[in-house]
Amino acid sequence: MSKSKALIKYFCTLSVILSLAIAPYASAAGTNNTSVKGQVVLTVKFTPEEADSYKNSLRDAKRIGAEYIKGLISESSDSDKTEYLISMLQTAEAEDTDSYFILQPDGTYDLNMPHRNAEVVVDGVEYSTDQDGYYAIPIQSQKQVNVQLTRENTEITSVDVNLQSQDSQSTDIKIVKSFEEFAQGIQQMGTDMQAEAQGITTYSQIPVGGYFGAGVGRSKVFKNKNIVGCNKHDMNLNSVTQVQFALQNSDCSVSVKLGVMAIQNSQLSMYKNSIYCVDEAIGSEDNSTSGNIYCNGQSTMRNGNSKGGHISCSWFTGIGHTEEAHTHN
Repeated sequence: MSKSKALIKYFCTLSVILSLAIAPYASAAGTNNTSVKGQVVLTVKFTPEEADSYKNSLRDAKRIGAEYIKGLISESSDSDKTEYLISMLQTAEAEDTDSYFILQPDGTYDLNMPHRNAEVVVDGVEYSTDQDGYYAIPIQSQKQVNVQLTRENTEITSVDVNLQSQDSQSTDIKIVKSFEEFAQGIQQMGTDMQAEAQGITTYSQIPVGGYFGAGVGRSKVFKNKNIVGCNKHDMNLNSVTQVQFALQNSDCSVSVKLGVMAIQNSQLSMYKNSIYCVDEAIGSEDNSTSGNIYCNGQSTMRNGNSKGGHISCSWFTGIGHTEEAHTHN
């Protein structure tokens, strides 16, 4: 085992790290109220080898998303829509996905993803996070609490943390996972997606309730025409390891990577639905939630919102595939 690999396994034995960072926070003038403030961040830790592999995989997802947008541009007859799409394409193609990986003193790399425009819940009360993942909770003194991370009133994960109100400091909530743990969550999502695209092979009908594929790539069939909860296969039906699955270009794993891009750059709004897939990978890995947020095999999301007749993420912007079980040619 490499030294960097061993260090990652050591650091990731803790699911939550609270870091106290000096920050210029002050109480509101004229009041005695104090609050805990800080940033909520998911950090995925990579060895140098894992970072290189995921960098290459993100570049593939960046290319796939850009090709999808180019297709929309070629089909558009609306000048305003075309202008918007061209702007999105320029932003997507200019995105430096390699810059997401921050080199650490021990030689490993961190991929930090703020919990943007979402919520944290403490003692049953919901508090919003801003566009950079910052929160503020009114607490008078030190308090041990369970913090639920949610999006659209749907729990992603929860952690026990010690929140302490101090005007001169911020309390950042960091959820830390190794790449292997993150890959495990990507693989697990959607096990228990209507635009057609070229280069897709579909298959004979499997009975509803049955499974398409095997091993890591197994997906449940929820509706006729082999509509599955998650399209997990890339070029073939062979089973792959969890890490291989996170790196390949199935609809499921590509959507996670487009979600990573949308979290890193809010200007990539076309990919915002894929943030659900990042959330699902987090919640699926630690088994703290009661089912996927979007790819749950139902016609509604876990919070009850309609999915417009869709089942899985294959139709998301940047992918645009059939929701039937399929492989890519």
